[in-house]
Amino acid sequence: MIRASLATTLVLTLLGGCRLAVAVPVDALLAVDDVQSRASVQMAMQEALGIRSITLARDAFSKNSLLTLEPQVSQGIGRPDADARMQGRPEQFRLQSVAGHCALLRVHTGVSIPLVDVMCQPVGIEAGD
Repeated sequence: MIRASLATTLVLTLLGGCRLAVAVPVDALLAVDDVQSRASVQMAMQEALGIRSITLARDAFSKNSLLTLEPQVSQGIGRPDADARMQGRPEQFRLQSVAGHCALLRVHTGVSIPLVDVMCQPVGIEAGD
Protein backbone atom coordinates (compact mmCIF):
# COMPACT_ATOMS: atom_id res chain seq x y z
CA MET A 1 0.00 0.00 0.00
CA ILE A 2 2.79 2.40 0.91
CA ARG A 3 4.68 1.50 -2.28
CA ALA A 4 1.63 2.31 -4.42
CA SER A 5 1.20 5.61 -2.65
CA LEU A 6 4.87 6.49 -3.15
CA ALA A 7 4.72 5.49 -6.80
CA THR A 8 1.61 7.62 -7.33
CA THR A 9 3.26 10.56 -5.60
CA LEU A 10 6.37 10.18 -7.77
CA VAL A 11 4.35 10.01 -10.99
CA LEU A 12 2.28 13.05 -10.06
CA THR A 13 5.42 14.97 -9.12
CA LEU A 14 7.06 14.14 -12.45
CA LEU A 15 3.94 15.00 -14.43
CA GLY A 16 3.58 18.27 -12.56
CA GLY A 17 6.87 19.42 -14.09
CA CYS A 18 5.67 18.72 -17.64
CA ARG A 19 4.06 21.50 -19.58
CA LEU A 20 2.01 21.20 -22.71
CA ALA A 21 3.16 23.59 -25.41
CA VAL A 22 0.23 25.41 -26.98
CA ALA A 23 0.67 27.49 -30.13
CA VAL A 24 -0.51 31.03 -29.46
CA PRO A 25 -1.55 33.05 -32.52
CA VAL A 26 0.24 36.38 -32.96
CA ASP A 27 -0.58 39.21 -35.36
CA ALA A 28 1.41 38.97 -38.59
CA LEU A 29 2.12 40.63 -41.92
CA LEU A 30 2.80 39.08 -45.29
CA ALA A 31 6.49 38.11 -45.45
CA VAL A 32 6.32 37.76 -49.22
CA ASP A 33 3.97 40.33 -50.71
CA ASP A 34 3.48 38.96 -54.21
CA VAL A 35 0.60 38.19 -56.56
CA GLN A 36 0.37 34.54 -55.48
CA SER A 37 0.24 35.36 -51.75
CA ARG A 38 -2.42 38.03 -52.25
CA ALA A 39 -4.45 35.67 -54.47
CA SER A 40 -4.33 32.92 -51.80
CA VAL A 41 -5.48 35.36 -49.11
CA GLN A 42 -8.22 36.70 -51.39
CA MET A 43 -9.51 33.20 -52.22
CA ALA A 44 -9.58 32.25 -48.52
CA MET A 45 -11.60 35.38 -47.74
CA GLN A 46 -14.02 34.73 -50.61
CA GLU A 47 -14.60 31.17 -49.38
CA ALA A 48 -15.09 32.32 -45.78
CA LEU A 49 -17.67 34.88 -46.87
CA GLY A 50 -19.31 32.66 -49.50
CA ILE A 51 -18.93 35.21 -52.28
CA ARG A 52 -17.48 34.99 -55.77
CA SER A 53 -15.29 38.05 -55.83
CA ILE A 54 -13.74 40.63 -53.54
CA THR A 55 -11.21 43.32 -54.31
CA LEU A 56 -8.30 43.82 -51.94
CA ALA A 57 -5.95 46.77 -51.86
CA ARG A 58 -2.49 46.04 -53.23
CA ASP A 59 -0.98 46.57 -49.77
CA ALA A 60 -3.51 44.44 -47.86
CA PHE A 61 -1.78 42.73 -44.91
CA SER A 62 1.59 44.24 -45.80
CA LYS A 63 1.34 47.17 -43.34
CA ASN A 64 -1.43 46.11 -40.95
CA SER A 65 -2.49 42.68 -39.68
CA LEU A 66 -6.17 43.71 -39.54
CA LEU A 67 -8.27 44.24 -42.65
CA THR A 68 -11.86 45.51 -42.67
CA LEU A 69 -14.01 44.73 -45.70
CA GLU A 70 -16.75 47.27 -46.08
CA PRO A 71 -20.15 45.99 -47.21
CA GLN A 72 -21.19 46.53 -50.78
CA VAL A 73 -23.46 49.50 -51.45
CA SER A 74 -26.60 48.63 -53.41
CA GLN A 75 -27.90 51.39 -55.64
CA GLY A 76 -31.65 51.80 -56.08
CA ILE A 77 -33.14 51.99 -59.56
CA GLY A 78 -33.86 55.49 -60.76
CA ARG A 79 -32.35 57.49 -57.92
CA PRO A 80 -29.02 55.89 -56.97
CA ASP A 81 -27.97 58.52 -54.40
CA ALA A 82 -31.30 58.67 -52.59
CA ASP A 83 -31.78 54.90 -52.34
CA ALA A 84 -28.30 53.58 -51.57
CA ARG A 85 -28.38 50.85 -48.91
CA MET A 86 -25.61 48.93 -47.21
CA GLN A 87 -25.71 45.19 -47.82
CA GLY A 88 -24.52 43.33 -44.72
CA ARG A 89 -22.02 44.64 -42.19
CA PRO A 90 -18.26 45.20 -42.26
CA GLU A 91 -16.19 42.01 -41.92
CA GLN A 92 -12.79 41.94 -40.28
CA PHE A 93 -9.97 39.52 -40.96
CA ARG A 94 -6.70 39.30 -39.04
CA LEU A 95 -3.53 37.76 -40.45
CA GLN A 96 -1.80 35.63 -37.82
CA SER A 97 1.25 33.47 -37.36
CA VAL A 98 0.49 30.25 -35.48
CA ALA A 99 3.48 28.04 -34.67
CA GLY A 100 5.32 29.43 -37.69
CA HIS A 101 2.40 28.95 -40.07
CA CYS A 102 0.20 31.63 -41.58
CA ALA A 103 -3.54 31.75 -40.87
CA LEU A 104 -6.39 34.13 -41.52
CA LEU A 105 -8.78 34.76 -38.63
CA ARG A 106 -12.34 35.82 -39.41
CA VAL A 107 -12.85 38.03 -36.37
CA HIS A 108 -16.67 37.87 -36.29
CA THR A 109 -16.80 34.07 -36.15
CA GLY A 110 -13.43 33.25 -34.58
CA VAL A 111 -12.76 30.76 -37.39
CA SER A 112 -9.08 30.43 -38.33
CA ILE A 113 -8.28 29.52 -41.94
CA PRO A 114 -4.83 28.01 -42.62
CA LEU A 115 -2.97 29.69 -45.49
CA VAL A 116 -0.72 26.92 -46.79
CA ASP A 117 0.94 28.80 -49.67
CA VAL A 118 1.46 32.08 -47.78
CA MET A 119 4.46 33.14 -45.72
CA CYS A 120 3.93 35.63 -42.91
CA GLN A 121 6.00 37.10 -40.11
CA PRO A 122 4.91 38.27 -36.67
CA VAL A 123 4.27 42.00 -36.39
CA GLY A 124 7.33 43.85 -35.12
CA ILE A 125 9.82 41.30 -36.48
CA GLU A 126 11.64 42.36 -39.62
CA ALA A 127 12.38 39.85 -42.37
CA GLY A 128 15.76 38.24 -41.75
CA ASP A 129 15.67 38.66 -37.95
